[in-house]
Amino acid sequence: MKRRRRILNERGISLLTALVALVLLAVGILGAAEAFLYSIKNNGSAGGVTTLTNLAMETAEKVMLLPDDDADDTTGIMSASGSTFDALTTLNFPNADQLAKRYSVNLTVTSATHIDPNIIKVEIIARYTASYAATMSTTPAASEVQFVTYRYRE
Repeated sequence: MKRRRRILNERGISLLTALVALVLLAVGILGAAEAFLYSIKNNGSAGGVTTLTNLAMETAEKVMLLPDDDADDTTGIMSASGSTFDALTTLNFPNADQLAKRYSVNLTVTSATHIDPNIIKVEIIARYTASYAATMSTTPAASEVQFVTYRYRE
C-alpha cells in the first residue's frame, strides 16, 4: 500500500523539468531563426550577382552590335584602344541613372594584335557601388563580376 501511494503522488512533471524543456525549445527556435535570416541574406546576395552578370552580358551584346566603321560608331568605343568607359551611360542603357545608384559597369577595349590586328578585346567589370555594397554587407570588390570577350573588327 505504501508503494502504491508514492506512485500516485508522483503524477505530472516537475517545474524544473518544464523549465529545461522550455530552454531547449528556445535554443532550437533561435537556431532555426538564425539559419532563416542567413538564407535570406544569401538569397539577396545571389540575386545581386545575377543582376551584375546580366548587366555584363548585356554590355557585351551591345558592344557586339556596334558598327565597325569609326564614322558610324557614335560611342567612340571601337576606335579607343586602352580606354575605359562607363558602360551604363556610354551604351545608353534604359534607366541608366537608376542602375548607376546600385551598380558600376566599366568597359575596357584593348587591341589584341598578338592574335590578329583586327581583333579587339572587350573586358567588362560589373560591381556594386560602394553605397549599395554597404547595404548588402559586402565590398564592391567582393561583388565583382568580370566578363571578357573578343570582337573581330573589319
